[in-house]
Amino acid sequence: MFIETALFLAMASSSLAGLPTPDIEKQYVKSQIELVATDQGVDPELALKVAKCESGYVSTAKGDKGQSYGTYQFKLKTFENFKTEAKRQELDRKDTEDNIWLGIWGLKNGKQSHWSCFKKIYGSR
Repeated sequence: MFIETALFLAMASSSLAGLPTPDIEKQYVKSQIELVATDQGVDPELALKVAKCESGYVSTAKGDKGQSYGTYQFKLKTFENFKTEAKRQELDRKDTEDNIWLGIWGLKNGKQSHWSCFKKIYGSR
């Protein structure tokens, strides 16, 4: 909740200052990816490249005719399966931090084939 409040305040103040709020949101998403990737022992550049390709760092991005959502473009069933395997039932696919955390968990735990962007960037590693 604190992070979301800080993001809202930053966006509101930047909007008043005439700064583009989408850029602030993207910077926030990128900083979260770097933080979580480092914390989970995943190469931040890998996590950033996949997120950029999947969503352009837009935390509310929708794809696959509305079936995929968020920074890491999770379909609901995949998100549910990943969070069960990660033993993190409290995670919410539409929460920015949760979407990022589980996406990076997936990259760390051999789930790279879930993302078409991973395959585009790295082939079938």
